[in-house]
This record gives sequence, structure tokens and C-alpha cells, in this order.
Amino acid sequence: MKFIEMMKNGKLNLVVSCPKNEYEFVEAAWLNGADAVKIHLNVHHHASGTDFKSMDEEREFVEKLLKNSPVPVGVVLGGSTEVVRKDFKNVLEEEFDFLSVYLHDAVSETLTQDKITRMYACNDTYDLNEIKEIEAIGAEILEVSIVAPDQYGTALNLRDLVHYSQINKAVKIPTLLPTQKKITVEDLPSLKKVGFNGIMIGAIVTSNELETFSNTVKTFREALDAIN
Repeated sequence: MKFIEMMKNGKLNLVVSCPKNEYEFVEAAWLNGADAVKIHLNVHHHASGTDFKSMDEEREFVEKLLKNSPVPVGVVLGGSTEVVRKDFKNVLEEEFDFLSVYLHDAVSETLTQDKITRMYACNDTYDLNEIKEIEAIGAEILEVSIVAPDQYGTALNLRDLVHYSQINKAVKIPTLLPTQKKITVEDLPSLKKVGFNGIMIGAIVTSNELETFSNTVKTFREALDAIN
């Protein structure tokens, strides 16, 4: 199933953002129940403390992953317009299913293609009027990454849910919530209720240690199965 189709299935889907570009992590993600996995290129990932390299440098890992993955695979393309423009043509040569990039880092080339699903992210500096227009320019999925950096890793609170509800009511496309906050399985019913189509667990929740990572994915899978 394609990622965009999965995100319209009426469930709260489980996406796993891998803390390292290492095959054992992506394999552990799908073996423990991930509906989709996401990797990174060309960025320093603050939550995991990892520096991710370019498509050319990661090609061996990427091609092994795409050959073997039983679930959709997405890619964070980079953290600037220059890097995104430089590496997007290389990403399009591979069989990724979806793209993940902040709107302010994305370039027009990402819009004028239909090979890879266009998922764009907003951050804490975007207001609701801007967010409403993301669908109009061609986004297929909205990644709701609105937590301020100084709040990363803190507990989800009810004001967060209000903000998430406002966004989900303002857009018609599927929405995905990354775990910038320390989301727990107890939070999942509320996140489904405010309208999310997917939750993407990353390093803040999973850690960088393989056993803990694997167990966390499994725990979230079981919790989601109980509410979907």
C-alpha cells in the first residue's frame, strides 16, 4: 500500500523515524509493527544527535533498505533550500514513497513531480493562516511539527491538543504528528480524537539504543491496535 493511501485509511498509523541510517534499525522498525519508516539525508538531527549524509554517501544503505522494506519508506531531504535542490534529483532516482521537508526548506521542484508523495512540515513559527494554505500549493500530507525547540522532550499537555485540533480542523489533507514531545501510549487516544492520521515516533521517544528502540516500536504498535 502507498503511504498516501495508508494515511487515508481512518486509523492512527504508526510511522517510525529512524535515529540512524543503519539497516538494523529500519528492519527492527518494520519487524515490530511500523506501518512506514522514515530516514534522513543532509541534516543534523538534534533529537538523535546524528549527522546524516547525502544521497550519494548513503546510497548503499538506501538501496538495501528500498529493496527489502515491506512498508513505505520516506526521506527527509535536507535542512536548506540549497541542499534540497541539489539532492532532490538523486532522491527521485530511487523508489522512495514519500518526501518529508519543512515548507521553508522545500523548492518548487518538489511540487512539480508525482513520483513521490509530497509531505511538508510546518514549525512553531507558522500561523494558522499560513498552515491553511499549505494544501492549496500542492501538499498531500501535512507534518505538524509545531513544538518550539525549548519544549522538545516535555510532556504533552492539553494546550498542545487544542493547537493540534485547530490545525486538523483547518486542513482537509491527512496529518502526521512527530514526537517532538515525549508522547506516551496513554496520549494516543487523544491524538486520534483531535484528528491525526498518523503518529511518527522518533528519537525523543524511541532512543538511539537498538533494544529500547525495538521495544518502543512494539509497545506503540500494540497500543495503536487497541484503539484503531
